[in-house]
Amino acid sequence: MIALGTVDRGVSDAAWKAYLDLATKLTGHAVSESKLRGEGEGVYVEKAPVSPADPLSVKEVQGFLHDVGFLPFGQRDGICGYRTTCAIRLFQEYVRTVEKDDAIGSPDGALGTKGFEAVARWQREGKKADWETGPPDPRYEHGLGLLRKIRADCEANPSGMLREVNKYSGKTDTVKVAHWDFDPKFIHLIGVRESSAATAQRLNDVFFLFIRGMVFTFFGSTDPGTVAGRAGQERGAPFLATGQHLYRFGWHKLTVADRIYQALKPKGNGVLVVRSKKDMHLSQDDIAKGVELNHSINIHWGGSGFKDSAAWSAGCQVIAGKTYLNHRNERVDMGDFAASGYGEIGFDTTTRTFRNKGAYTVLGDIVAAFSGEDNDVHYTLLTEEELKVSPGVVAMIKAAKELF
Repeated sequence: MIALGTVDRGVSDAAWKAYLDLATKLTGHAVSESKLRGEGEGVYVEKAPVSPADPLSVKEVQGFLHDVGFLPFGQRDGICGYRTTCAIRLFQEYVRTVEKDDAIGSPDGALGTKGFEAVARWQREGKKADWETGPPDPRYEHGLGLLRKIRADCEANPSGMLREVNKYSGKTDTVKVAHWDFDPKFIHLIGVRESSAATAQRLNDVFFLFIRGMVFTFFGSTDPGTVAGRAGQERGAPFLATGQHLYRFGWHKLTVADRIYQALKPKGNGVLVVRSKKDMHLSQDDIAKGVELNHSINIHWGGSGFKDSAAWSAGCQVIAGKTYLNHRNERVDMGDFAASGYGEIGFDTTTRTFRNKGAYTVLGDIVAAFSGEDNDVHYTLLTEEELKVSPGVVAMIKAAKELF
């Protein structure tokens, strides 16, 4: 079996150390000299040699994943690290959902008997992921074009919040309107905040991931939760400012050994927020008081069994775990193995399945496996009100919610 931490025989200690240094640079999480961080609470994985019984080496698996479209930028170094593990999970998820082959099991990132059989079948049939062989999703260029139009409209007629962002003079990962960049060479995540105050804190906002000619859709919340006692809540609930922000895939809560988790986090300077001073809804008075810098507004998992963000977020962007729409705009239900809390992540001996973060795992795997030299994400948060200038975007949101 090839999984996180598996290395080919002959991989030197120096090569392993070089990978750990690279992993630290890419994720922002210092790893030990012998172990990689797993996804469950307090889980660490040691380096382990590939089994002689495995039909392929790690390097051969990496070459296969590259050639068929799941690891376009990853190194063929014989080390199954974070990016290779993500690519294995994406391959498993593709076989499970696009090919409708449930025999491969839950996408756990561990290539075992069923996984090797699928690899051999793809090699025999000369298969590739359809995004490698077909035309780009027409929604991709159309969507980015609509976003460029929205940028022009927001620059000409900025909302009160965008005017406050434009006035901010400090260093920040929040981008002024005139510099929003929708170049296809970047990974773009678009969050759409529902304008109705009656639905605040509900997991009913839409997120579109634009990447390599594909569009994936996720669901969650862009609003802060209401958990009592959260640090900073006494100053008002922090709402991430609308606009574009620079994020990178990394690790959160690095100071809490058993609660470190993966998340998209601000690239380095922090992002701008507006605080609701009286309740959980932003007023024009709140916005008029200006924006402030915040380093902890992440984009993270929101479990599978929750309908609101109260238990999951003090201001972060939350991705629900149970359902997503794939690059074919097909609804994918991950409820059979999406964990509802961190304590459930890992192999479930009762159901004989591997539980992970469901749809959020898919988002994270796509970002990690399809990233180039860096793993930056341009995250643009807009409200439904701001998007009304573009009927095409409104139609995409409406269609996504109907499928959800």
